[in-house]
Amino acid sequence: MTSARSAVLTSALQRVPRHAFAPSIEVLITARALLGIAGATIAPASLGLIVTLFPETGDRARAIGLWMACFMVGIALGPSLGGLLLEHLWWGAVFLPGVVVMLAVLVTGRRALPESEIKADTSLDVAGALLLGTAILSLVFSLKAAVLSSVAGASTAVGGFVLSMLALSVFIWRARRRSHPLIPVSLFAQRRFTAAVGLMTVCAVLIGGTYFYFAQYLQLAAELSPVEAGLVMIIPAVALGLGSAIGPVLTRWITPAQTLAIGLLVAAGGFAVLATTLDEGGVRFAIIGFSLAYLGFGPGAALGTDIIVGTVPSRDAGASSAISETGTELGQAFGIAALGSAGTVIYRGYLAPYVEHLDADQTHALHEGVMETLEQVPGLIDVVQTAFAHSFALIAAGAALVTLVLAALAIPLLRPSGSPREARDTALRI
Repeated sequence: MTSARSAVLTSALQRVPRHAFAPSIEVLITARALLGIAGATIAPASLGLIVTLFPETGDRARAIGLWMACFMVGIALGPSLGGLLLEHLWWGAVFLPGVVVMLAVLVTGRRALPESEIKADTSLDVAGALLLGTAILSLVFSLKAAVLSSVAGASTAVGGFVLSMLALSVFIWRARRRSHPLIPVSLFAQRRFTAAVGLMTVCAVLIGGTYFYFAQYLQLAAELSPVEAGLVMIIPAVALGLGSAIGPVLTRWITPAQTLAIGLLVAAGGFAVLATTLDEGGVRFAIIGFSLAYLGFGPGAALGTDIIVGTVPSRDAGASSAISETGTELGQAFGIAALGSAGTVIYRGYLAPYVEHLDADQTHALHEGVMETLEQVPGLIDVVQTAFAHSFALIAAGAALVTLVLAALAIPLLRPSGSPREARDTALRI
């Protein structure tokens, strides 16, 4: 990185406001949490409407593929729009387009969206929600604490994991005994349902973790501007949407499980390309590899979702949709936490030989990340960029191996049990 570019980035960091319209970071985090709670209702509700509007498996698969493609278009537009806003406005401006979209939904939603005739229980399992939230937050916290190079960090990680498993066990115990639990765990007695949820969750871990890494790689190692990085991120997002649209079409000739397995093989190949090009600084090949990985995940995103909602009775459409989306969202969050923590360990290990010549503040900055190093130790920026690319390459190699395992498991786990009803409902012959 040139000294001029370092000066520009440092100056930009100094001008960044520390909050948006929120008066404190605590208010900002609380507002983001409320956004997450509200946003979590949208995807399951829309997916539940698709299930009730398209009871036929072929139509439903195409509708879910289109739904997923639209979802990916939003993901593609988000980074580029955010980068454009960051170039000209303060960082809090990235939240403002969502206000316009939500106002439009409020005005048109009741007229344009149909109501489902399926009536669900309206009771809220508050204790179940608290238990599940405790399990999730404790697990994420333990993953982040695990990278701390101290006895306190290790003990905190173990304690968080134990608390997570305890809360999850109590949650499952309560859910089995309630008539209307937060999550109907009885649905997991169906092999294909459980397998599809598991496969999609693991895929979401890989998608979320590598997306998080790749976005940073483009700016911190490849030295692209926020707008340039946002434009590049459109390519893999479009590839994922394209794959989700193609997947249901391929089931005219092969089964959904075979389609999903082939897609995962393509994704594994994309990760392999990514892993072998990052250390050499091949940005173009890295973009190609990452886009191939997302293209391969596309069929599973659509067909996996269809298997989840199509293997349960219609009265459970809302619950299965919620489980599908919850697994995907949690998987992406765990991917950022788990792969980010693993990458941090690799990153720090690569930098270990350079630490002994630095003072305490510089060592702390070096371990914190590329932007901190840019401010405190600009002379080592090339080393830090290489360390970041190296850690991402190893993460991508691990993702390729995991994806290969998923491809091998997809066909036996997602094969219909042979009952006439299940075979008819999940054949997806269009």
